[in-house]
Amino acid sequence: MDFKCQVCSTETGSFSALHRHIKKEHGLIPRDYYPLFFPRFDLFDGEPIEFKDIKQYGSTSFNNKYNFLKWISLSSKEVQDYSINILKERAEDKGINLIPSHVELKSLFAPNLNDYISMFKGVDGFKSILEESGLKMKLEPVKPEFKTGLMKIFVDTREQTPLNFGEESQVKKLIVGDYCPSEEFFSNLFVERKSLYDLAGTLTSGLDRFKREIERAAELGLYLVVVTESSFVDAFDYSPKNSFSQRIGGAYLFNRIRLLMKDYNNIQFVFAPNRFRSVEMIESIFRMREAARTTDLEWCKDRQII
Repeated sequence: MDFKCQVCSTETGSFSALHRHIKKEHGLIPRDYYPLFFPRFDLFDGEPIEFKDIKQYGSTSFNNKYNFLKWISLSSKEVQDYSINILKERAEDKGINLIPSHVELKSLFAPNLNDYISMFKGVDGFKSILEESGLKMKLEPVKPEFKTGLMKIFVDTREQTPLNFGEESQVKKLIVGDYCPSEEFFSNLFVERKSLYDLAGTLTSGLDRFKREIERAAELGLYLVVVTESSFVDAFDYSPKNSFSQRIGGAYLFNRIRLLMKDYNNIQFVFAPNRFRSVEMIESIFRMREAARTTDLEWCKDRQII
């Protein structure tokens, strides 16, 4: 697509000028003009791509994510090349050589980590393709070892609705976060628990304060895992009811999560469907010790490893 009018060959110089020209001279609007002169079709079912705006029309090859997911399940060479190109373009756009984590990929119009692993016949196959492309994983999809034995979990004094870790838990003022394990399990790893409502507040009005907490943790060599008491689907579909924050939906929250994970190396996010699973996951994360820093925890959750 270019700025030259396809009806009369007039050079317009910009999309906005082109849109003014086609409306004034030819009675056309973008929704009619682009599908007529630059037809695009869904790679899965061959149906014309629906025009929503110029950016969407020029960049998407599918009318919906269902078609996209059905198409990538074919695992053809075309699918593989298309899917790797998503990672290449995103890395180039962000100026990094790291691919998104599982929780980030799940929130994007992209294959998730399991899709990529299946597509390239295993983790090693996928990593090999990434290496050829000059890319690498920030967080590894691996099953770590878990330290066994009795573990006491410390709960921060400011935690308002503490999780129940049994008689071995103990209230204590923590440097950061809401939970950390006892000495023999301690690895500078802290968990911050949030409800979905808390997460929304933290990533909007509380973002600057949260960034300061992440930075303070980084200065101390500490790692933060944010465990949100919500399924990923509920978080992604988040739509607050009060008029003050109607613009804050799931897409907005996950955009903030992706930005934080890009800007900081000492944080990741994982979603637990309820408080019982939060307890199980936090205990498992602490038993992973140092490995939790480099392991993709949302992937482990989805694989029922934690």
